[in-house]
Amino acid sequence: MESCSDSKNAHPTFQLRLPLAVCMILDSLQNAGFDAFIIGGCVRDRLLKKRVKDWDIATNATPQEIIEIFSHNGHFKIVDFAMRFGCIGLAKDKKVFEITTFRTEGEYKDYRKPSSVSFAKTLQKDVLRRDFSINALAYTHQVGIIDYVDGLQALQKCEIACIGDANRCFSEDSLRILRAIRFRATLGFQIHPDTKRAIFSNAHLLLYLSSERINSELSKMILGKYIFYVLTEFEEIFWTIFVKFSQASSSHLQDHTTLFYRRNLGLIKYAPKNLVVRFVLIFGSFTTDYVVDKTLNKLKYPKNFNLQVLGLLETYKQAQRFEQNGFDKLDIKKLFIALGRENIGDFYTLLKTCQKAKNLPAFCSYAYANKDNLCQVLEIKDLCVNGEDLKKLGVCESKKIGKVLQGLFYEVLQEKLSNTREQLLTRAKVLLEISN
Repeated sequence: MESCSDSKNAHPTFQLRLPLAVCMILDSLQNAGFDAFIIGGCVRDRLLKKRVKDWDIATNATPQEIIEIFSHNGHFKIVDFAMRFGCIGLAKDKKVFEITTFRTEGEYKDYRKPSSVSFAKTLQKDVLRRDFSINALAYTHQVGIIDYVDGLQALQKCEIACIGDANRCFSEDSLRILRAIRFRATLGFQIHPDTKRAIFSNAHLLLYLSSERINSELSKMILGKYIFYVLTEFEEIFWTIFVKFSQASSSHLQDHTTLFYRRNLGLIKYAPKNLVVRFVLIFGSFTTDYVVDKTLNKLKYPKNFNLQVLGLLETYKQAQRFEQNGFDKLDIKKLFIALGRENIGDFYTLLKTCQKAKNLPAFCSYAYANKDNLCQVLEIKDLCVNGEDLKKLGVCESKKIGKVLQGLFYEVLQEKLSNTREQLLTRAKVLLEISN
């Protein structure tokens, strides 16, 4: 084991509960004569008393040595993650634990990836290559927390700070810009002034990132509890993503143009963790003409997701127009028909958000009070009769069947008819006689 117990970097008073599988991995490596620690986000989240999603282990054992240790261990199955980068996975009970050899990295290229990776002998060298001090804490039962970069102090101050020079940190890997903002959105931590200045200074480097990388960080960020404050605090960064990266504005915006109407954007503070709804609230707060589908396509969101967002956004905008200009039941029914039954749930989630924010009061009240009636018949297949019933009345032509069903559907929509089998069949006979 690396000797940390007498060092100012070790904090033996911190004792963390670890899953049995993690303890087994640490013990196996240590019993074989190697250093082994849990490291990174799992230590941070354990200290913050948050649920840990992934357990990462760092060791001075090489990938081949890790394989040799666990190849005869019946408790784990070896998964080759990225052996040339020093990463081996161990699977147990459908969960994978990532073990990475201490490493250092060469110069970065394309503002994203190191040109080379070399294995290191000490934990300290491995720690110094990481992004933020809160993500660079290591732990093992024998010595407690090992902290080379004041990560514990940053956690206590609820602060996100780069390790070393912030400009160098972001120029090496521009994804760290979005990671810092994502931690601000999910944890509510403040960003250290030096780190924050470097975020704005290096915002243009986001243009070198892949769509998939931005997508991943942006989605997590938008679902964060503190996303409203992040959107307003880092408006320039979102301008870079939504306008410059996506090239989705239909007008020629200048840098630093105000992107959001604050009043509209404030609704997101009341929204649940629903990515579709939150995207609608963000796009619905833009101050300029904006091509939403171009952004979603550029950021590689799935086609069905894009259609959900676009449909809900148009319905939301129409609801705003109804609030201003008035509406009746038929207006809302037609709105719901265009939206589709599969998206009605998300729309009511959006309305619940509006209610909490005291937005769209008349529309929300009416839509909730009449929900069952408004949503009862939105498609022809919702009618209590179908084509087979009309065939029994002697209708054989599919075109005529479709026309009669369409007529019944519209009359039910207008509430001229009740959606009961008896009334619909009686009216169908009349419509058939008229058509003959």
